[in-house]
Amino acid sequence: MGFLDRWLPSNSNSDDRWLVEPAELRTGRTPKWIRMLLKDAVANTFDEQVKESRADHALFVCRIVARALKELGVRAWVEAGSASWKKYPIGFIYKGRTEFHPWVATEFDEVVDLACDNLHKRKVLPMKVPKGPPTCWTRRADLKDRVYGAVENAAESCGVFGRVDLVVEPAEALVTSFIESNRSAYMLRYKDT
Repeated sequence: MGFLDRWLPSNSNSDDRWLVEPAELRTGRTPKWIRMLLKDAVANTFDEQVKESRADHALFVCRIVARALKELGVRAWVEAGSASWKKYPIGFIYKGRTEFHPWVATEFDEVVDLACDNLHKRKVLPMKVPKGPPTCWTRRADLKDRVYGAVENAAESCGVFGRVDLVVEPAEALVTSFIESNRSAYMLRYKDT
């Protein structure tokens, strides 16, 4: 059984409440090996295996990342609201399920957005847009090229507990498999950073 397998496709049961409840902040940073492992696991899964835009499934991506972080010993939760990026032509003004952007927050006061670089690949866009802004795994205080405005209860209102469509249903298992297969190698590769 994979380490994420103990969580079945999510619904609003009380066992998943931690997905939207902020943890107490502490000093430090998510270890680099975990940051790199999750970035690569998510990109490999969506870009190479299920071949779906991470931006179209950003809320699900966030749910996967938060669960993986929890299992790897880092407290994290999903936030949603408004988001904008400097020198990028589109952003999101929170309007409930009709317009929002999700990200993960960690106990180290980091913002994790592993879907924004795929914004140009969304199926429905108001106009043709350039390649999305770079992903981030950055402390809030260090964000310079973007603004994330969390709205209370937005992740829950936008469906973080909802089921996913069949196209990306295998994604969580694929991310789990990538993590299990590569964990030791990433720990060794990034042990000093």
